[in-house]
Amino acid sequence: VSFEITTPPKVKGLLYLWILEGVKDRVGNETTKAVCSEMYFNVDDVEVIVSNIKMLNLSPAVNNEYLFVRTDGVATISFDTDKKLGENAIVTLNGYPVEMATNNGLNHVGTIKITQTEFNEGVLDVKISHIVSEAGKVSDTIYTNADLTEGPVIYDRTLPVFEYISKR
Repeated sequence: VSFEITTPPKVKGLLYLWILEGVKDRVGNETTKAVCSEMYFNVDDVEVIVSNIKMLNLSPAVNNEYLFVRTDGVATISFDTDKKLGENAIVTLNGYPVEMATNNGLNHVGTIKITQTEFNEGVLDVKISHIVSEAGKVSDTIYTNADLTEGPVIYDRTLPVFEYISKR
C-alpha cells in the first residue's frame, strides 16, 4: 500500500502513523495486529537572512556616502545569504530586473547597464524580494535602499569625469 501524507505548513517533529487491527487492503488482506510507523518531518520554517547588501559603481564614493554612475555605466548589486537559496531572488533596480549569479550559493552579484532611455537621474532604488530557502520557504521580507550597507548609487548624466589631473 502506498499513499502520500500532506502535512500542514510549518509542521516539524515526530509524527506517528497507526494502521489498526482489522484494516483491509485493496485485495482484501486483513491486518492481524495494529502497526505503528514513525515519521519525522523537518520542514525548514526559518527564513533566509540577507545581509551585506551593496550597490556599487566603479566611480569613487563622495564623502564615503554616495556613488555616482553616468549613462552607459554599470551598477553592481551584491548581497550575502546565510543559507543557499532554493530559487534566485528577484532583484530590480528602479523596477528593471537584474540577473544575479552566485559562485558558492551564499554570495550573489549582478550588474545592470544604466541607459538614458530607461533610467531617470537621481538615486537608483534597489529591491530584493522573493527570497526562497532550499526547502521552499518564501520570505515575506523585501529589502530596499534602507537596507544597504554600501551605496546607494546616484545616476547623473551631467556629472563631470576627470580623466587626467596634473599638478604643476
